Amino acid sequence: MKTLEVLWFGAATILLTALASRGETKVVADHNDGSRATGEFKFKNVPSPSTDDAAAKAKFTIVAGTRDPAGADLDKLNDGRLPTVDNTFYSEIDVISGSATEATQTVAAAIPPLLIKSADGKCDITIDTSGATDLKEWAETKLAPVLAEWFPRIVAILPSDGYTPPASFSVAIRPGRGVAATGGTRVTANANWLRRELEREAIGALLHEEVHVIQLYGRRGGNRSEGGRRLPGWLVEGIPDYIRWFLYEPQSHGADEVWMKGQNFSRVRYDGSYRQSANFLNWVTEKYDKDIVAKLNAAARAGKYGDEIWQEKSGKTAEELGNEWKAQLAKKLDIEWNPPAAGSNSNNPAPTAPTSNAATNK
Repeated sequence: MKTLEVLWFGAATILLTALASRGETKVVADHNDGSRATGEFKFKNVPSPSTDDAAAKAKFTIVAGTRDPAGADLDKLNDGRLPTVDNTFYSEIDVISGSATEATQTVAAAIPPLLIKSADGKCDITIDTSGATDLKEWAETKLAPVLAEWFPRIVAILPSDGYTPPASFSVAIRPGRGVAATGGTRVTANANWLRRELEREAIGALLHEEVHVIQLYGRRGGNRSEGGRRLPGWLVEGIPDYIRWFLYEPQSHGADEVWMKGQNFSRVRYDGSYRQSANFLNWVTEKYDKDIVAKLNAAARAGKYGDEIWQEKSGKTAEELGNEWKAQLAKKLDIEWNPPAAGSNSNNPAPTAPTSNAATNK
């Protein structure tokens, strides 16, 4: 789950400030969710991001506090670039109080980041706990071994022609908001949330972020071939949760029928993202195409996503498969549910926010 410190692609929010006639500042906010959150960044009440408006040449200054050196520089606020992957930070800028700066720098110098190699020796993984020193032992003995072991496994699960896995990535653990976020090869995790979930979801949530590091859909996702398009956000998040809940920790029952029994079935959708979409992907994998996740991943990297990927083995579109999946799920759970009419996508409105794991997963 991505916090909204700079820009959230899956649920993009833009703040537009303008001077009113009496010198007041007017703030207008707009928000896209679910299928409406696309790479076009089109909103109802505010214009799309621009590279040639007044803010393009603006200079930003922190007037109170100091920029956290673990975050991005201020030029990321108006460098004209957008997120390259749905629901993923492009950059994150944190400001810490001036009184805390010296102490933070002292602690960081005293506790150097942990550096480990992936199990195949091809990736350097850095884990920085200088912002949460009490989590140092947990990171070294519990988290690091899992990230190292699963890096080559995830690479093997998500292959594609011409793909080269990142040679390094970092995890910074410090107090913050939300759960965790990934931008490129940089993962930031909220220490406050991790402390509450050390025996439950902490490691799985960061394995989810490791999948984002390996996905790297931004490299060529913008150069889409004719007829192809960017992978939808629900799949960008659904694939990591599929790997997490059905391959890494299926015994946790975090996205299977056991978990589904506790959900509001009227709001369960194949494109509901995270756990719901993970369950859908697992169903398609078992019923129609064991390689569907690898195919979707390869198409995402090449910018060639389309319904033909789903139709190759099943003869059905994602929407049609989604209705079949939900009908079979309803039968398993002994829930009465009538499939929507053809072409209506769903008899339920899309949720206004991912109904998965905003507080307990990522």
